[in-house]
Amino acid sequence: MTNNQNEPREFDAVLGGQTPPIYNAVLGGIEGIKRRLSSQFIEDREDALQDALQYGESGLDLIIQALQDKSGRLRRYACVLLSERNEPQAIAALQSYKPWFLKERWELEKRIGSTIIRWHSKKFANRKVEEYDPQVGITDPIGTAYAFRTDRDGDDFIADKLALLLEDPQVCKVEALVFGMWHSDVFESDSSQNIVNFLVNSQDQLTNLKAVFIGDVTDNESMISQMSHNYISPVLEAYPNLEILKIRGGNTHRMFNPIRHEKLKALIIETGGLRQESLLQLYSLQLPALEHLEIWLGSLNYGCTCSVEDLIPLLYGDLFPNLIYLGLRNSEYTNAIVHEIVQTPVLQKIQVLDISLGNLNDEGAEILLNSPIINQLDMLNISETYVTDEMLELLWQMDVRVIAEGSRFYEYEGDRYCTVAE
Repeated sequence: MTNNQNEPREFDAVLGGQTPPIYNAVLGGIEGIKRRLSSQFIEDREDALQDALQYGESGLDLIIQALQDKSGRLRRYACVLLSERNEPQAIAALQSYKPWFLKERWELEKRIGSTIIRWHSKKFANRKVEEYDPQVGITDPIGTAYAFRTDRDGDDFIADKLALLLEDPQVCKVEALVFGMWHSDVFESDSSQNIVNFLVNSQDQLTNLKAVFIGDVTDNESMISQMSHNYISPVLEAYPNLEILKIRGGNTHRMFNPIRHEKLKALIIETGGLRQESLLQLYSLQLPALEHLEIWLGSLNYGCTCSVEDLIPLLYGDLFPNLIYLGLRNSEYTNAIVHEIVQTPVLQKIQVLDISLGNLNDEGAEILLNSPIINQLDMLNISETYVTDEMLELLWQMDVRVIAEGSRFYEYEGDRYCTVAE
C-alpha cells in the first residue's frame, strides 16, 4: 500500500485533471465534495451528496445547504438523505424545509396498475394497518391504524366490533382508523353514512384521532364506481385535530359542506368517476394547513362529469396556500390537464405533481419536456401512463425527479384509458 500523501484519495478533487501528474495539487476530501456539487450534471451532484455523509458534520452541513438549491431534484434528494439521519441539525432542517410527508403514497407506485386496489391497505397515514381483534384489544394506538370491515358473507354492519373498540381502555389514544366494507353488499347500501354517524357519535371517546380512511374496499369486494358516500363534512367538524382524510369511492353528488378546518394536512379522494358537484364542494372547504391534495378523476363512462375547466379554480386560485403535493390522477384527459397546468401559478408553490394512472401519452409528455417550470418541482409522477421509453429517456434528463413505474402501451387512440374506473 502506498503512503504518499500527495496521491489523491477516492473522493478527493484534483486540480489539473482526473489523472494528473504526481505534483498536481490535491484538494481535501470535503473540498472534493464541494467541487463535485458544482457540476453541471445532476447525477454527479446527487452522488456528491451521498458521499458527503462520509465527512461527518461538514458533510451533513453540505446536505442541509442543498435544501436551498435551485434544483428541485437536488433538494428532494437532500431531503431523502436527511430523513434517514438522527442528528439534531438534520431533524431541525427538515422541519424548516417542510417536505412532502406521505411516504406511503410513494410506496404505492411499487404496486400500481391492476393490483392497485386488489388488496386491503397495509399502510395508512404512515402507520401499519391491522384488523382490530377485540380479543387482543388496542396494543399500539400510535403506530397502528386499526381496521374494521365486514364481508359479503358477514353481518350487515360492523357495529359489534366498533362497540367493543369504544369499551377498550386505550381507545382515547387511538390515532388512526380504517373502514373497509361497511355493509355485506356495499353497492346496495345507501352509503357510508353509518361510518360517518359512528365517528360523529364517538368523538368524545376518540379524542386523539388524527387519520381516517373510509372505503378500504378491494375490487373483488365492490367496484369503486359503485361505492357511494353521503356528506363527509361531519367527520371534519367532529374532529378538529384530524390531519389525514382518505375517501375511496365517489358515486355521490353530496360530499362536502362549506366548512373550515385548521389542522387537515392531507385529503385523498379515490374514485372511478368524480362528479362535478363533489369537486366544486371540495373547493368550498377552507383548509389552511392542507399540504397533500390527491384527486382521482376517473372515467366518463363511470360517473366522471368533471372537465379541465372545472379544475381552473384549483390551478389558478389560491384555495390551499400551503399545498406541497398536487395529485390529479387516474384521468382520461391527462394531456389536457398538462396543457393547462404548465401555464398556471400552482406549479410555483408545489413540490410534487402527480398525474399518474391517467392516459398521458408522448404528446402530453412533450409539453412537460418543453416547459421549464417543471424543473422547479422536486418530483413528477407519470407512472402507469402511455409515455414511450424514448420519451422517458428525454424526461429523465430534466432537472426534476421523474417517477415512471409501469408504462402502458396502446395501438389506437381510443385504447388509452385511466387505470381505475369500473
